[in-house]
Amino acid sequence: MITNFKTIFLLSLAFISVIALQPSYCVYNGEKPLQCASYQSLNQTNGTSLPKYTVNLDLSYEDRWRVIITNYKNALQGFESRIEQLPKAVALESQLPFYQDTNFLAELQAIASFAGVKFQTIQLISQMYESLDSIACTSIVARNSDGSIYHARNLDYDFVKYISPLLANIEFQRGGKTVFIADMIIGTAIVVTGIVPNGYSITINQRQDDGQAISYLKKQYIPACYLIYKILQTSTTYDDALNSLMNTKIAMPAYFIIAGLSGNQGTVLERDRESVHLQTTLSDSTWFICQTNYDRSQPDNPDDYRRIPCEQKMGKFNQNSWKPQDIFNILQQTPNFVITTITTDIMNPKTGYINSTRWYNPPYSTEQSTYQQILSISIIILMVFLN
Repeated sequence: MITNFKTIFLLSLAFISVIALQPSYCVYNGEKPLQCASYQSLNQTNGTSLPKYTVNLDLSYEDRWRVIITNYKNALQGFESRIEQLPKAVALESQLPFYQDTNFLAELQAIASFAGVKFQTIQLISQMYESLDSIACTSIVARNSDGSIYHARNLDYDFVKYISPLLANIEFQRGGKTVFIADMIIGTAIVVTGIVPNGYSITINQRQDDGQAISYLKKQYIPACYLIYKILQTSTTYDDALNSLMNTKIAMPAYFIIAGLSGNQGTVLERDRESVHLQTTLSDSTWFICQTNYDRSQPDNPDDYRRIPCEQKMGKFNQNSWKPQDIFNILQQTPNFVITTITTDIMNPKTGYINSTRWYNPPYSTEQSTYQQILSISIIILMVFLN
């Protein structure tokens, strides 16, 4: 009887530990970490949304960025301290400037003056796609039952601890009207996720790095993420934006993912520096496209197997009844949610909707909450005692 009781008790403890010790998501609110929790709904965004700001494009670079950059001064200086520990970054700083567009450098100079960091640091992080660790990511475009196009993405980057506190959702205005909305790394003049309401949305995923990006920046091929920033400021339609993404020379290969308002306006571009390697577009028979970090003609790396699982999960949905929440669920699950996932975005260009969720510690982290650690130790002690 006692043996059976012990067996039942130990099994119960094991079951509780499996549930209680499940890895959880943790989020940042501003620059303060919040309690870990699993957020299952797009509507449950308390504590997960990015800070929101408005930038007036009619103002000078100094006037448009003064308040925001001053607020993020400490975080930027922390990022600079981290960069200065990287021999590669230090070596690259000695070679600056790379890309010398007048407007690009003028905006970065204004930012540096308020951040209290070196001009070289701001230049480097505004060319991080080409010069530092790459932006990985998963992007999805999908046609909804109402005909509109949803665009979703996970932003994956190695500098999680330093980039996460710098992320913000910024509405850029001109003449008091919204021009575009973007997730930006404060202190840069680049965009990796952006939307023009009633126009289009763009994300970028990293494509293979051949080690030649710096030489092409010096040839004045544009940084890929700065190109997105410029397009969002100047192009109002899907077709115009797509044309620029297809035909502008870029310093490093990239995957550009763009969504429009309806129909088949959803495209993944495999970009070489001077041309399009492959264009994949929605069609009457293809209502969604998943893109990670490998050409579609090549199998995913077995150690980074994300595109096929994404496609398999999307393929199980009914095209006429799936919901944005379904895509959000895919992106917050392995294998598409990885240790370096910083944000998850869901966008709809037709409505101008953008939901930006910032994650702090992703699932399967080795870090546990204090409660989880205490519970784990207690279970071990009890199991030893009962044995």
